[in-house]
Amino acid sequence: MSRKALINLLIVAAVVATAVVLLLPTFLKPTTYASATIIDDTSPLPRYALTDYEGNPFTFGQSGQYQLVFFGYTNCPDVCPLTLARLNRALELMGNKANEVQVVFVSVDPDRDTLDKLKAHTLLFNPLFLGVTGSKTQIDLAAKDFGVYYEKVDSESASGYLVNHSSHVTVVDPSGKIRAIFPFEAQPQAIADDMKKMVN
Repeated sequence: MSRKALINLLIVAAVVATAVVLLLPTFLKPTTYASATIIDDTSPLPRYALTDYEGNPFTFGQSGQYQLVFFGYTNCPDVCPLTLARLNRALELMGNKANEVQVVFVSVDPDRDTLDKLKAHTLLFNPLFLGVTGSKTQIDLAAKDFGVYYEKVDSESASGYLVNHSSHVTVVDPSGKIRAIFPFEAQPQAIADDMKKMVN
């Protein structure tokens, strides 16, 4: 190799090395999220004996989409309708990326939330939302794995009783693993922005 060729090669190598040094921090920089708390190193969720509002067996992760999972009940006067409305708006803000996300509403009131009632309520917010229910035993198992607390509370309301429950939204990835948690306070734009990063 001639001296001139060697010098040119060294110059190219120096330019490449400089570019790597300058760009490496960008590639190594961890993804930041507006509202989501990322959960690492989780195992796939077990198969619970749950059914969707069409009566079909349901498994977390089965859709091949990311799932936004919220536990609530159809007679909920405040937290549930507000959360479902926010999730609907978040999907709208995601544009085409919303096709990679499914909202799953898990009832913690199986005594009153029949399949028909669960379907009618869920579809009020979005025709693609999925309502899921099961026996109290199965719901308890799922709730435990999702870190969800709920209990019946006596009430003088026309519905007969209320159900106190956790209000966070859990992200399940396509492999059936819990990926992240959104707090109740998370707003639609923040949810949309964070979900776009996850699905990418």
